[in-house]
Amino acid sequence: MLYFIHNHFMDNVISRQCEWDGALEGGVPPHAFRQALGRFGSGVTVLSVAHAHGYHGMTANAFMSISLDPPLVAVSIGRKARINEHLRKGVCFGISVLAESQQALALHFGGRPDPRLDVEIRWADGVPLIAAGSAQFVAAVDEIHEAGDHRIFVARLRSLRWSDAAPLLFWAGGFGDFHAREAAPVHCTVPDFWC
Repeated sequence: MLYFIHNHFMDNVISRQCEWDGALEGGVPPHAFRQALGRFGSGVTVLSVAHAHGYHGMTANAFMSISLDPPLVAVSIGRKARINEHLRKGVCFGISVLAESQQALALHFGGRPDPRLDVEIRWADGVPLIAAGSAQFVAAVDEIHEAGDHRIFVARLRSLRWSDAAPLLFWAGGFGDFHAREAAPVHCTVPDFWC
């Protein structure tokens, strides 16, 4: 029985590998690429920037830390996104990590605006931030890199704050929340290789 299961598993791995290799030869279909990328669970952020008529915000999960010293982060934004009109070198913008209770905000800024939604904005040094999330960052665009159908904005942190609010998570096209399997030690620090 174990031998059969092992063989079946290996056959599956081999056939999937062949399918993958074949897909690469003809180019990766965007829908397949999106499905595979969706298996990487992430947090959910709202990027926000001030402009002459108020502010603009968009939901994004392509956010990552780049460097601790100097403190740099990066966001990847589709070229067609309207927020590109407002982001250029030196411009400060906000990155708000949403809490698990803020799914409505993720949808609102992700292309499904809800005019009835009361969006609470907290301004910090002229930068709009979503109030009451898990974390908020103010950053200034340092570098812009063209990358296929996206632009990668590398930004230097100016200020930050965080709370103990559990984060909103995104996986396989849906939202979820976080439940620790075991409590972290009292003096737990994040290892350097995680940043």
